Amino acid sequence: MIFIFLGLATIGFAQTVLAGRNRESTKIWITNGFKRGHYYLTETDSTVTLTTNDNRRRLVVHCSFDKPGRKGICQSEKVSLDCDSCYQIAFKMFLAKKRFHWKLIGTDRYFSKISRKLLLVDNTDQHYFTLTELAVSDDEYKKLLAQ
Repeated sequence: MIFIFLGLATIGFAQTVLAGRNRESTKIWITNGFKRGHYYLTETDSTVTLTTNDNRRRLVVHCSFDKPGRKGICQSEKVSLDCDSCYQIAFKMFLAKKRFHWKLIGTDRYFSKISRKLLLVDNTDQHYFTLTELAVSDDEYKKLLAQ
């Protein structure tokens, strides 16, 4: 039963991108789809982390903010899943998001369309991927895409 719940929550979670959101919005979206008691949320001045309570199929979502406190914007997020098939599903769902127009730029690295300036890095062996909002100009981003 917990596997089904975690699987559905992971699928729901994979529908959103936290990079670029403020702290309050991140906390709302990061817990979306999870029932109270099935996860715990920890915060520091510059991070918010969600960890599920299922030791067999643990999901950890970690957001790092560009500024401490309430005014920070989620600069990068790291999504880790202990379950291989859960990881594969979540990662494929991120890549399937057509609104980002992911472009493979090297082994396990993808850029989004220019308006979002996101870098997606896959680490299948360790069951995690990172999503980082790049702080570059449009011209710099175009150069990165052209490489």
